[in-house]
Amino acid sequence: MRIVRMAGFVTIILVFQSGLLDAQSEELERAEELTQLGRTEEARTVLLDWWNEPHATALVRVEENFRREPNGVVLGRLQPGVSLDVVRREGSWWEVDLQGWIWLSSLQERDSGLVVTVSDGENLRDDPSGSILGRFEEGALLEELSREPDWVHVTRRGWIWSSSVDQISSGPSRGDLEHGLWLRGRLAIDPVQAELDFQRLVVLYPNGPFAPQAIYRLAQLAFERGEGDSVLRHVQALVRDYPTSPSRREAEDWLAAAGPPPSGDGH
Repeated sequence: MRIVRMAGFVTIILVFQSGLLDAQSEELERAEELTQLGRTEEARTVLLDWWNEPHATALVRVEENFRREPNGVVLGRLQPGVSLDVVRREGSWWEVDLQGWIWLSSLQERDSGLVVTVSDGENLRDDPSGSILGRFEEGALLEELSREPDWVHVTRRGWIWSSSVDQISSGPSRGDLEHGLWLRGRLAIDPVQAELDFQRLVVLYPNGPFAPQAIYRLAQLAFERGEGDSVLRHVQALVRDYPTSPSRREAEDWLAAAGPPPSGDGH
C-alpha cells in the first residue's frame, strides 16, 4: 500500500497487497528452511529483513506522542493524518517508521546521525516548507535519507499507542507473527533476547502452535542459568496446560536425561 497526499487529503492506493503478504510468508519459510539446514547466519539475515520490512500502513487518528520505546522517552508529537509504516505490534504499542523533512539549521551532525539541537524542538514537514506532520523534541536522533538546500529528508523508527492510530492496510497474519517470534528466539545470539521472544510467544499467543515449544526452550534456558525452580515451573506448565503436546514429552525426556535441575533460583 502507498499513501499519496494531495491537497490535504489522503488517497489510499492498494498495490497488489495479497502478493506482498504472500512474499512475506515466503521469507519466513525460507528462514525456517535455512535454520533447519544449519545455515544460521543466512537465516538471521533473511529474518532480520522480514522484521525490518514495513508490514502495514497506518494513519495517526489523534494528536499523539512518538516514543523511543513502548511508554518510553518522547521523541516528538505527531499530528492527525500522518502516515506511518507499521513494523510490528507489541501489546498496545506499534513500532512504526516515520519520514519527513526538517530544517537543516535545527540539526547537528554526529557519528550516530542527526540530532535536533533547538531547545523547543523543530517541526517535521511533508515537504520542504510543506505541511507540518509533527514536532521532534530537542535531542531526538534522526537518520538522513537525502538533502535539498536548507532541508533534510529524515526517517526515525519509534513507537506509538495503538489506540491513536487507524490501520489502513493489513499486515502479516497472526500465524506469521508467531512464526517470526519463534524463529527470532531460536536464532538469537543473546540468550536474554531469546528468552524475551519465547516469553512473548507464551503471553501473546498462548493457544498458538509455538507456545509449548517456547515453554520448553524457556525451561532449557533456565537450566543453563542454574535456576532449578524455574525449570520445574516451566515443565509443570507444559504438563498442566499442554498435556497432549509433543513438547511436553520432549521436555520430560530432556529433564530426565539432564538430571535433577540445580536447586533454588540461581542463588
